[in-house]
Amino acid sequence: NDVSKIEREYTLIFVNDFYGANKTNDRCTKLHYQRRLLSQFYWDLDQCANSVFIRKKRIQKDFSSKEANLLKILYYLNLAAESPNVFKDLSCDDRLPPKAKSINIYIKDIYNILKDAPPYIR
Repeated sequence: NDVSKIEREYTLIFVNDFYGANKTNDRCTKLHYQRRLLSQFYWDLDQCANSVFIRKKRIQKDFSSKEANLLKILYYLNLAAESPNVFKDLSCDDRLPPKAKSINIYIKDIYNILKDAPPYIR
């Protein structure tokens, strides 16, 4: 619940995953990769919420407010990824904004949609 610890902990995990004892070539096990993948998913979800075909009401119907809690953590993880101690590479999808800060704009948008959704999927 203490978001002030996220940057420090994320940096420690990042350094350990890429340079420390837990260094592996399996990127799927790394928090950095999982953060990027999740950011990409919620960026796509925000694009759907703002599209003519799907709209915000459909997103609120298909997702619950529990995802808003995850988005809050993801927002702070993306801020931690901006720190000079962490290598930033969000180039896995050309449609994504080049910086985590830009992605957080979309994360905030989808957070505002999902925070008012029902607590459970119906």
